[in-house]
Amino acid sequence: MSRNLAVSELERFPELDWFTIAPRIRTELRVILERMLEARDASWLTHHQCLQLANAEGDDLLGLLVAAIKLGRW
Repeated sequence: MSRNLAVSELERFPELDWFTIAPRIRTELRVILERMLEARDASWLTHHQCLQLANAEGDDLLGLLVAAIKLGRW
């Protein structure tokens, strides 16, 4: 079960560092995000992986947002 994020966490996510948030992300999602960051591409994502990212909550959501910033997609 994911924890609920405080509004302040969502407002300040651009200040987070990948290495700070990564250990708090579920392993399965972290592996997907790390592969995206390494490849700088997401064209290899499966439908299931896309759904996992779309349904990210809590720290997983923060990780997704931080990864998007690192990829220059925000």
